[in-house]
Amino acid sequence: MKNIFKFTVIMFTTLVVIFSCSENTDLIDTEFNNLKKLELNQKIELKETSTNISNNFFNIGVTKIVVKNTSKHISYKAKTQKTFYMNGEIIDLSNYNVILEGNSLYLENDNSIKLSIYQGKPYVISNSYMGFPKERDFSNKKFNILLLFMKEIVTKNEFKLNASIQKTNLNKEGCSFWNTYYIYGTGGSQSVAEANLTSEIALYTESGGPLEGCTSIGNSNSGCLWEEYGCVATQAYCCN
Repeated sequence: MKNIFKFTVIMFTTLVVIFSCSENTDLIDTEFNNLKKLELNQKIELKETSTNISNNFFNIGVTKIVVKNTSKHISYKAKTQKTFYMNGEIIDLSNYNVILEGNSLYLENDNSIKLSIYQGKPYVISNSYMGFPKERDFSNKKFNILLLFMKEIVTKNEFKLNASIQKTNLNKEGCSFWNTYYIYGTGGSQSVAEANLTSEIALYTESGGPLEGCTSIGNSNSGCLWEEYGCVATQAYCCN
């Protein structure tokens, strides 16, 4: 009887291991196949240094993007004239050099997380998993910076304006480019981004916050970078 019991336990354990290995193999095969189908390189629009900037990038202080091509990769460096606020931090995009290599985008000297596009949506390649972004990714500063950069470099030039023209127009509206600051909330859906923005506003504008005493400009705006996949909500403040 004992031998029968031992045999049953061994067989059960063996079957569990076999099925587990089979599932892991299927997952690895799926991820490998997805990597072969990444679409970022097909969608690149920003191929040379330009002062044509999308409204989204302009709002967070970018007035120029320097593009450098090497034999191994393409680098993107933002030139900025102000900072913005996101995830409890003050961020200056000029502090980050973004690399496009092997159909994926990552921060220079830190490839622990990469972004690409698969089936028209952002696709994460990290040390822990590969797949479409999860809600937790939107609290990761590196992920958000890469997501913003990726949206910028795939946006067609016809949807951008020269930064100098944008600054002139903003000055006419009563608050200068240099005195207008944006708070960002991000999320996997528009509703989550809007909820996160509310928390971010409280963090930056309440007593002791960097935007204390500044005045909000209009209503908040929200939208998704890739149709309902990767959303941002913003609120502008004038700090004259």
